[in-house]
Amino acid sequence: MSERARWIIGAGETQKFVAEVMEHSIKEHSSIDVDVIHTYDKPRPTWKGYPNPPDYSSGDPTPFSFVRIWAPELCGYEGRVIVTDCDMLVFGDARELWETDMGECCAMQARCTAVLLLNCERCQHWSASEAIDRMKKSEWSYSDAIQHLCKTPPEHKGRLDENWNSYEQFTEGKTKLLHYTRRLTQPWDFPGKNKLEHVWIDWAIQAIKAGEADPADAERTIALWPKIKAKLDS
Repeated sequence: MSERARWIIGAGETQKFVAEVMEHSIKEHSSIDVDVIHTYDKPRPTWKGYPNPPDYSSGDPTPFSFVRIWAPELCGYEGRVIVTDCDMLVFGDARELWETDMGECCAMQARCTAVLLLNCERCQHWSASEAIDRMKKSEWSYSDAIQHLCKTPPEHKGRLDENWNSYEQFTEGKTKLLHYTRRLTQPWDFPGKNKLEHVWIDWAIQAIKAGEADPADAERTIALWPKIKAKLDS
């Protein structure tokens, strides 16, 4: 196993600042070097232009949903990779995820497929472009592709500690990954709507001060920027 962890953060173009704040939180808590791969600047498989799957009841897939099943291909179907969405902050040690015993699993997840540990060599049957094509032909649903990971058999999937995907809850010393999962209360887009907005603001400020996130991107893409700027200027 590599002594450097590899972590893909799924994000679209407008989530660049959000993804960089997450990257800062990953590295600040990790006892192992982490190579972060961003997708906001990469041509990636997208659902755009395809009909919404009938069983996807909570809204449109995000612009980066298919990164989850594109990740093995992005890694050349070699080695391990941690894959997450960008709407998160990390408080656990990446080493813990990276060194998890996967047994015979090709994928392990924390609660849902928004937090994944993959053995890319065992994911040769995954293809995001094929999954999208199958959805277009109504052969697969969104759930088949994303939630069931290209219809991977259950015996080839495993579970991670659920503290690596804490939905809208933060407990100091327990929460390893905070997931701002409700789109209409995500603090960067909807100021004042999330009880944990202050946590994200603190990490955004840290990332800016560390030179790991560009305030110009924040000013251009997130509604929370005036609050962040006020704290930076105070």
